Amino acid sequence: MGLTFLQPAFLFGALAAAMPVIIHLIYRRRALVHRFPAVRFLLLADKRTARKFRLAQWLLLALRMLAICLLAFSLARPHLTGSNVQAAALAPPQATVFLIDNSLSMQYRDGQETRLQRAKTLASRLVQSLALNDSAVVLPLLMSEEAANAPISLSRDQTVLQEQLAALQPSHAAVDVPSAFQRAFTLLQESSTARRRLIFLSDFTMRGWEEFHLSQLSVVPENVTLHFIRLGGSQRDTNVLITDVRITEKPFIEHAPIDVTAAVQNRSATALRNVRVDLFVGSNAVGQQLVDLGPDEQLTVPFRIAAPPAGLHWGEVRLEGDGFAEDDRFYYALRTVTPVQVLLVDGDPGTSLFDSEIFYLLQALQPRGVLGRPLFYPKPIPWEGLEQERLSDYQVIVLCNVEALTAQGRQRLYQFVVEGGGLLFFAGNRVDPVRYNAMFYQSDTLLLPLALGQPTQRQPEQPIAIGTVHSAHEALATFTGEEALLQRGKFYRYVTMEGPNTVPGVRVLLALQDGSPLLVDKDLGRGRVLFFASSADRNWTDLPTRTACVPLIHGLVGYAAHLSAASQRPGAVMPEATRLLGREEDDGTTVTIRTPDGQERLIHYARDGALTVALYTSYTVPGIYRLATSASTDFLAVNGTRAESNFEKIQAAEMQTRLRPLSMVLEEEETLGQAASGSALPTRELASLVLLTLVVVLAVENVCANRLRRVGS
Repeated sequence: MGLTFLQPAFLFGALAAAMPVIIHLIYRRRALVHRFPAVRFLLLADKRTARKFRLAQWLLLALRMLAICLLAFSLARPHLTGSNVQAAALAPPQATVFLIDNSLSMQYRDGQETRLQRAKTLASRLVQSLALNDSAVVLPLLMSEEAANAPISLSRDQTVLQEQLAALQPSHAAVDVPSAFQRAFTLLQESSTARRRLIFLSDFTMRGWEEFHLSQLSVVPENVTLHFIRLGGSQRDTNVLITDVRITEKPFIEHAPIDVTAAVQNRSATALRNVRVDLFVGSNAVGQQLVDLGPDEQLTVPFRIAAPPAGLHWGEVRLEGDGFAEDDRFYYALRTVTPVQVLLVDGDPGTSLFDSEIFYLLQALQPRGVLGRPLFYPKPIPWEGLEQERLSDYQVIVLCNVEALTAQGRQRLYQFVVEGGGLLFFAGNRVDPVRYNAMFYQSDTLLLPLALGQPTQRQPEQPIAIGTVHSAHEALATFTGEEALLQRGKFYRYVTMEGPNTVPGVRVLLALQDGSPLLVDKDLGRGRVLFFASSADRNWTDLPTRTACVPLIHGLVGYAAHLSAASQRPGAVMPEATRLLGREEDDGTTVTIRTPDGQERLIHYARDGALTVALYTSYTVPGIYRLATSASTDFLAVNGTRAESNFEKIQAAEMQTRLRPLSMVLEEEETLGQAASGSALPTRELASLVLLTLVVVLAVENVCANRLRRVGS
């Protein structure tokens, strides 16, 4: 027989047994001795009585110390485990596989410890109860590919088994019950012993059992017994989780209001009141809400906050802690920017602002948006003033009907784009295709996406309209489903472009009804160049007077300024792979990823059809992953899977149906070892016997104390 304790920490209470002795020593008094000859004979006569009295006092002290020890012993919940030594020695050897559920749901806390921690403690007791000739192995339910391919064997060494238990860690991987059973059964099948046993410790949530049946397994050993131990009870556990976080009103301009919405769900059968939801930006709490949730209800919790200063930021939404902390946080990341500084270069200023080439552009970029702050700060200048401007002060430069630039000006403009700036050309009567080709296409400052051809003039009564709108492109995404707004514009004159389908990297965003490109773009270095084949004023088209003009200009300038980056950054859910999109020129470059727990990973961009992609799967923990290339930095918000957040349990009858024709014994954690037969850990509860002994000891102590009191009086 083996003696174990369910609450061994209470054994330290036995140290309190020293208290009666300490009290006795503290309050013991030594009387002063005065010798009186007259009473000497009386003292000699009473010496035998005093000796008996002292013996009774020592007995009373021992009874009190024993009572304290028995109380501590009963609180530690002693159990006798296993069969007797003789029966264990005579029984044939047994092979046992301990299958421990390390899925994310086992991180649920019913008290101070998670269910996985309790499962490891129970498994340790089971390992200690093994006979000397028994062999065993500890397997996690979820294993990494590397661990699954490593050699595994049964062992009689208890130290090895305890080390396997200590190495168990929770996993975010998808639950795969068939694979785990197949590994366990394969090991048992390979064992030469006649007695085989699988002990499975789990919370037995439905996840992973939906499609499982024993018939799926290719190996099922003979003479195998199944012992299942459930941790946490058979009823559905209460759980509240955050399923998503969305941020609207992009692009995110610093200090402008943004709306953050968290989706919160109650996955339990009971209503919950005053659930606290906190919003954080970095480590700073910026919002808090209290919500009520009905059974299985999901609702959105809105927050309206001021966007943080320009740059990369991370944050999280937190729930007030419940039993399952793994889904009480949802991480997000965003990038904010300052309003875009736009330099409008007027190639034909005219006599008044209304007659200038940039009048309509200036009007389109001036209005305040719904954010309460302007997205753009346009600055108009005549074309002669471009040489005096410091181009690094701007994100976008718009050349409107500019006739020519000096060689130095072209070189500065080229460098501006290569370093990440945006350049937008508008044609006009001052744009000579031959000169433009010489300056911007057939030179070392190759800024034009395509070579320019001669202008085409339409008859006033026969204008041409836009035929094709590439609304899937970022610059024209506003017109998705509303392409007709652009197609209402009339064009009377436009510059043709040569070979739109033959130059790599050039995209046609707008095309006229005759197929002629109207708007093209290309990437150059880290920047972007767009060319619009008609004018920015009403000389060649009536588009500036159409309602589509403002969203079109906003889209083009925002695209040139990379405003799409001022948005919620990419997110991922463990353990699903994440595809990080790059640019064409990123092919072969390295991305350095620093995980929240300080580890570093390296991945590489590669071409995948028309895309440049880096695939990432090496997650460690949920949190903010920092991405860095030679040209940029970014955040990746990684959250744990929500697939394990439903704590609906599979019941014994259904489990038995899925395991037929094998039979199984299902025990609950609280009653482990109390089964009449077939228990994974036969035990006998000793606490009641110890308490009975304590009552007897206290009764004897009471009798002794009363007798001493009468003798003393």
